Amino acid sequence: MTALSARFIRNHYRDAIDTIRSLSSELAVLKQTLNLRDEDFQRFLSEEQVYLSSVKQPRPREQLCIQYVQVLDELETQRTAWLAAREKSTVVVTSVAPTDLTATTVAIRNARIECELTFTKLQQTTILASHIQGQLSLVEPWTISCEEYNLYKEEARLSQYHKALGELEHLVVMRLFELTKASLTGTGYKLRQQISKALQRRSEAIRKAIARYNTQAVALNPPRPTISWKDITKYTILGEFDLLRQARDDVRMQEWARPAVREATAKFLKCCRAKEEIVWLNVEVRRLRTAILDEEKQISAVIEKLVETDELLAIELCHRHHSGSAVDRLHLDRLDRIQRKYGDIGRELISRLAETSDGASVLHAVNNDIEGDNSVPDEASEVPDEWSTQGRKVLNFFELSNC
Repeated sequence: MTALSARFIRNHYRDAIDTIRSLSSELAVLKQTLNLRDEDFQRFLSEEQVYLSSVKQPRPREQLCIQYVQVLDELETQRTAWLAAREKSTVVVTSVAPTDLTATTVAIRNARIECELTFTKLQQTTILASHIQGQLSLVEPWTISCEEYNLYKEEARLSQYHKALGELEHLVVMRLFELTKASLTGTGYKLRQQISKALQRRSEAIRKAIARYNTQAVALNPPRPTISWKDITKYTILGEFDLLRQARDDVRMQEWARPAVREATAKFLKCCRAKEEIVWLNVEVRRLRTAILDEEKQISAVIEKLVETDELLAIELCHRHHSGSAVDRLHLDRLDRIQRKYGDIGRELISRLAETSDGASVLHAVNNDIEGDNSVPDEASEVPDEWSTQGRKVLNFFELSNC
């Protein structure tokens, strides 16, 4: 386990340093070309998150206004039906023969049931309209043919189209992001398999969304352009998704959606994660060194006690500990070489990272984590004198036992 940890730290140190060295020069050129600063990348990330959240669900007030218009139409329909039922009930007696009491009774009962049923529906629709009016904070209710009604009546005709388009847009954007993630260097085999399965599941959802979109697009006047699965598979970046022009907001007009800006943002975030990786690797180096020295101290103490109680067991433990101790010294030497090779670069990156807001939060978390670990010595590379004394006692006993 110690060998795996030491190899893990060395490989990740090397990868993080190489990433920072390669991306820093590329990022400097992109920032100068695009006239960007580090703060802009964080803003782009926030704007993208807000956009994805907005397309996941429709705008609340707009959706509520459309629902209010639909309820007003339903209210007018129910009012017409109730008036028709009342008119019908007034002439029900004259519509049957006066001598047929059974038919007259049945006609009156049916007219009464129809009046009560239509009036109940009218009441329920009126209550729903009043509830939505309260949610919209309207002082006066909208009336048929008023300006607000006409505005959202037209919007209601497009709501189903926008709903289908928004669902398709969301699925396609998520597919593009997953394709980008799958093509990143360093993505493991298992993660690629998971992304591939997710893309297959998302492909079925996209096919159904395409069918719903095409149905709504053809129903509009004038009809909107349709799309096929073959068109979706050709999209590799957001700028190629021409269908987004038909959405409520043209996402291609956003600065963060430009291919060059997205490339620069990806490099900036990857560079930031590499710097944070070095911070945490410095912590893991101290922890691994401390774990090795603590284990050495513990085993030496156990052998010293066994010398007085069970010499044979102490001899066997010495034999087993001798090879393990040699391997631990190799690991400590490897950690020393890692610190000599990457220590200065790591300290420089930590000082730069502390100047940023995100970097300061990371360093604060690291410091809290280290303060909670009381076993970490101030100078982990130095072995205390009492450890050396115990080691000499054990070594002397081991030499005597071999005689």
